[in-house]
Amino acid sequence: MGIELSVAENPASQMDTPLYNYLVPVETFRPLEVIYENPLGNVTKMRDENDNNTEYLVKTIYLDMGQMLNSIAFFEEVQNLSLSFHPTILPFAGFSVSNPHSGRRPCVAFDSYSGMSLSGILEMEANKVAPENWNLTSKIITAFGIALGLNYMHSYNFIHGNLNADSIVFGDELWPYIANFSLNNFFDEDSLALIAPKKQLLWRAPELNLQSDKTLKADVYAFGMLVFHIFCGKTFYEQVENSPGIYEKIHSATRPKIANDVPNEIKKIIQFCWAPDPNGRPTMANVVRLFEESVGAIPNINISELEKFREKVKNLTNDIGKARNAMIAAAGGDSGAQNNYGVMLLNGKGVRKNIAAAARYFQQSAENDCIEGMNNYAYALENGAGITKDIDLAAKYFKMAADKGFKNAQNSYAQMLYKGNGVAKNTTEAAKYFKMAAQQNSSPAQYRLGLLHETGEGTTLNCNESLKCYKAAAVQKYPPAMYRYSYLVINGKVDDKNMTEAYKNILASAQMGYPRSFCVLGAMHVIGEGAPKNIEAAKKQFEKAIEKKENSGHFGLFLLDLLRKDKEMALKDLSAANDAGYYDAQQVYSAYNNVEVKQETEDEATKGNLEKESVIPLHLILKGSQIAPTINGIVAALKEL
Repeated sequence: MGIELSVAENPASQMDTPLYNYLVPVETFRPLEVIYENPLGNVTKMRDENDNNTEYLVKTIYLDMGQMLNSIAFFEEVQNLSLSFHPTILPFAGFSVSNPHSGRRPCVAFDSYSGMSLSGILEMEANKVAPENWNLTSKIITAFGIALGLNYMHSYNFIHGNLNADSIVFGDELWPYIANFSLNNFFDEDSLALIAPKKQLLWRAPELNLQSDKTLKADVYAFGMLVFHIFCGKTFYEQVENSPGIYEKIHSATRPKIANDVPNEIKKIIQFCWAPDPNGRPTMANVVRLFEESVGAIPNINISELEKFREKVKNLTNDIGKARNAMIAAAGGDSGAQNNYGVMLLNGKGVRKNIAAAARYFQQSAENDCIEGMNNYAYALENGAGITKDIDLAAKYFKMAADKGFKNAQNSYAQMLYKGNGVAKNTTEAAKYFKMAAQQNSSPAQYRLGLLHETGEGTTLNCNESLKCYKAAAVQKYPPAMYRYSYLVINGKVDDKNMTEAYKNILASAQMGYPRSFCVLGAMHVIGEGAPKNIEAAKKQFEKAIEKKENSGHFGLFLLDLLRKDKEMALKDLSAANDAGYYDAQQVYSAYNNVEVKQETEDEATKGNLEKESVIPLHLILKGSQIAPTINGIVAALKEL
């Protein structure tokens, strides 16, 4: 949100996620495509047109929620999914107990993914048209990523139960995700048998044919078969799957032959995972350890890519841990943690982004007297971020935090006072709160206090005081203040005549992309002061300003045309500057065309002179020319062309 927020450390413990954070308005989604459907449920791609057209994969389960056991099963699944936030697990977006697009049945939603499924890539590989970046390194990263995600699920005793090539999908740059669109977790074996012939699957642990319950060790077996599938390929896998007596052999502890080109380190992991005795299989934590200890020794892999993936997962996992700790402390009533968790929800750091939930946590924090929470709750109210917009209430909470000394709130409340937004307009009070924040080194407040000193609104009219304010903010690399500081010095409005420092600040703020600085830098290039003399470089700076929607850019091009005595282009660029609303251009255009200047309204007349000032310093860009640096001088030169 562009505001400074502090995040404190919180104690860790175990706790379920509040499910109200995961309610999704599926009734507002638009169905796009049915991905999968059978008599027990469906998976449909949907779009939320009220939220930047975000796409989701919505799994609807044909359960009667009026039956207690069904309701329990559904909410157990939702709770498990809410705990499964991990860098290599397809993000759970939320749930609804009533999907109007599928007979008011319960559903769960996942973020859509940008790539293909693993089964799709293996199919392409079999046809020799696999993606260019599907290689030994990406296969290892895929297997390692799945191991990490499955280990995370198992740490919460959450069993996947359906791990195979169809349940692995990819994001950008072949980032692997574990997905689970199966309906198996909601129905018993007898119900599933009604919709499809019972088929023994190679990835299904043999002991599960003797029982209907899913187990952690069965997931490990499935993982071994999945890695076998990844490294041996679709063709080899299907040859094994369709070979006579394969399932009897598996039940008798015989395992398929692993292709010769599979690295020994990977073979070892596969063989450990598909051990006949479930008790002889490793935990997923041990599988992760095997990957970390051995795969780096595999020849012909890109170690830097592997390390890059490992480091990214590590950093994201650390964020998840911090978010979970903050959520737990927030539930315990810690106001600072309530604010911190709100910040994490707002930014999607360590937890799925949820602006509405963030607003709720900010409100809790504010009501528990946390000044950061007051500030963030006020911001949410002011902008309608996840909550109904309420400017008056926003002003109240900004003032509460401001009076307790929070500089961001002091700056925000001062702006509301200055604009009369949610509170009666009072420039004197605005200046007071800007000053309070400026004294705490808030660069936006220092900048705005400087503007008030330039206009004399609510405080003394004193450009030298303005310069002090701008200089303090410029030291902190605040681009508007850097520009303003330079503007006052270059135009001789203050006692300070340090042109070197002024040019240095203009150059720095232009490099940071501040639009008005491009125009001053362009003028500097024209005369070779503070920047090399270079007309083409000047033109590029004015064009950059135009790209940034800075209306003075067109006037800069007009002045270059005038200096080159190109009347046709001068008139064209002057017209563009006039249409863009640049004040100097309007004065020149009106005088040249003998058009009466539009009379200002009372509101326009009271805006002050800052809106009308010359962004491009005429005395600078016209220095050394025969053109007088005034509106009349420019008009006269144009008429002489």
